[in-house]
Amino acid sequence: MKRRPFLAAGATGLTSLLAACTGVAGDAPSRTWYVLEDAGGQRRARSDAVRGLRVSGLPGSDFYEAGALAFSREHATRAYFQYASWSESPAERIAQLFTARLREAGAPAPAGARSLRLVLEDLYLDVAGQTPVVRLVLDARLEPGLPGEPGSARMFRIDEPANSENATGMAQASGRALGRVFDDILDWLAATMAEK
Repeated sequence: MKRRPFLAAGATGLTSLLAACTGVAGDAPSRTWYVLEDAGGQRRARSDAVRGLRVSGLPGSDFYEAGALAFSREHATRAYFQYASWSESPAERIAQLFTARLREAGAPAPAGARSLRLVLEDLYLDVAGQTPVVRLVLDARLEPGLPGEPGSARMFRIDEPANSENATGMAQASGRALGRVFDDILDWLAATMAEK
């Protein structure tokens, strides 16, 4: 019987503590979900071989398996924005957007198509310098096709100036960086898969 008052007091204290941690709904910042877009790119696939590729997207590290937007305040560091996330896995979204570049509305690849893997090695807002810059690194890996047909790989790096040192500035600059890197990858694929 002596335990009940203690338990009641403990429960009341815990409730007060939780209320203090969560705060009033209007006081806490709200999470914003950003949609990664292909902004500013101009090129399209030039050949049926390129248009027919099967595209997959992979994160290059555990860090990019998370959906949060990332930034860096000093060299060789990464951190997540606390209240800003991508609406989908950035690696998977990159594959969807590139597929849409290759084919109208991202239609499925034909049977037996070669595979292109786009590995997201880096995508973050660098605020260590005087001006904020989005740094995007994609590793494009074209898998071997027919017997005797070699595969190929190339690393693509894009630095895109951001208009502000916040998540909105990063999301907008990321879309422009993605548009530019897609143009570069399409040029590389056209040369690599040139019809003979």
